[in-house]
Amino acid sequence: MRLIDADAFKYSIRSSWESVRHLFRDNEKWVEEVIEGLCEDIDEQPTVNPWILCSEWLPDEEEIVLVDDGADIFTAWYSNGKWESTDSMYFPGIPILKWMPILKSCLKEDEV
Repeated sequence: MRLIDADAFKYSIRSSWESVRHLFRDNEKWVEEVIEGLCEDIDEQPTVNPWILCSEWLPDEEEIVLVDDGADIFTAWYSNGKWESTDSMYFPGIPILKWMPILKSCLKEDEV
């Protein structure tokens, strides 16, 4: 599975069509119907929620992730059955509700 920016993809399809429309004068209506069908298919695809519920899945041990405790969002890691914050945002005992992976390129050098 690949994740795409669906709006950008639809824009790309439509702008590409505009640049070659003159080549398809005899079949212009048919091509427009195909493009519209493609765009409808894209819109019908499910959206992806990047947040993962802790009740469903936990990150790899000591992987730094974004976490949400219902009040704040901050970075932390999970190790030995408990969450540890990378800063002072987290107070032990407050449950972490969900988490999200962070791209390695977004982490500080000492966090990788």
